[in-house]
Amino acid sequence: MAELPVAELLVAGLLVVGLLGAGRAHAQSADSSDEWRPAPDSVSRHAVQLWSGYSPGSVKLFGTIEGVRFGAVGVRYLRRFRQHAGGSRTVAYTADVLPLVWMTYAPVRGAPKAAQRRGWRTLRGVGLTPAGLRMRGRLGHRWQPYFEGGLGFVYFSGPLPDRRGERFNLTFRVGVGVRVEAGAHTAFKLGYRFHHLSNGFRGRINPGFDSNLFHLGLTWAWF
Repeated sequence: MAELPVAELLVAGLLVVGLLGAGRAHAQSADSSDEWRPAPDSVSRHAVQLWSGYSPGSVKLFGTIEGVRFGAVGVRYLRRFRQHAGGSRTVAYTADVLPLVWMTYAPVRGAPKAAQRRGWRTLRGVGLTPAGLRMRGRLGHRWQPYFEGGLGFVYFSGPLPDRRGERFNLTFRVGVGVRVEAGAHTAFKLGYRFHHLSNGFRGRINPGFDSNLFHLGLTWAWF
């Protein structure tokens, strides 16, 4: 079984506190050039992104299953709500709708005979990551490295990994990447995410799946 979700929640909590705390710490500085403040109306605060990611294999950190292939297609909404006085760093809220998620995996230990006979299985589903944060910096004119995290869920077409599991699974992710400006209202992104998925001990078993998700994205609209 996977480790207790307390560890996942602790990491997520540290992520949120760290991102927000960084902004507050800078806002308390006496030097106005080193302050964090709400994003002004003069800059574009909203964005929409289309992205796709794939993990060729899984690892064991919170989960216990290796060799899992995981992929997702997502549409992201971003709202920039904090900005450094110099404009070089920003903090944004993110929410992702996942119209397609898929996992391919072998039968896990103790799988029912039907699952063992079936062998490798691909499950598809849909998901939502409503609670996310992204902190972005700047390297030169076009290159913008970022750090992000998020909490959400995925609903699969069948119980995961077999009838002892659940269709509804919780997700946690944290990652880094770089955003490359391609125009006034267009940008590309390339990144890596550690992605954890499990049913939170609501099923008879909760093996947990940890994926190394590499993803590409396009920002096509700012408003």
